[in-house]
Amino acid sequence: GLEGVALASIANGESRRAGELGDAIFRPGRKNPMPLKPGSPELLFLQHVRDTAHRFVISRLRRHKRTAQLSSGLDALPGVGPKTSRLLWERFGSLEAMFAADVEDLATMPGFGPRKAAALHDTLRTLQNAGGPEPSSEPTILP
Repeated sequence: GLEGVALASIANGESRRAGELGDAIFRPGRKNPMPLKPGSPELLFLQHVRDTAHRFVISRLRRHKRTAQLSSGLDALPGVGPKTSRLLWERFGSLEAMFAADVEDLATMPGFGPRKAAALHDTLRTLQNAGGPEPSSEPTILP
């Protein structure tokens, strides 16, 4: 275990509405929360650490989810796997830009030769003329 490191946990109170400080600080081996006054520098510091950790984790989860959503839509196209799908989204950023790309643009991508670029170009044209992909393959921008 950890020795010489002071541990604490912060738990939300019953009410989570803005302006209501209901957080409780718990320490290992103590049954009851530590008595910290609402608005005290110690409590505000611990709340700041918690909020920063939550923001970090949530932003990572959103970024991962967005990447997965962006990649998944094109995977269904012939000759396009997860790696190619990711490369297309990183390079073009939108379906409109992919539809507007010519064979030469596609051929400059890593792992693409003239034949693969031409085949993907034809597939994108067919997809565009058919009204676009299924809604689930559209990129979703999360808040």
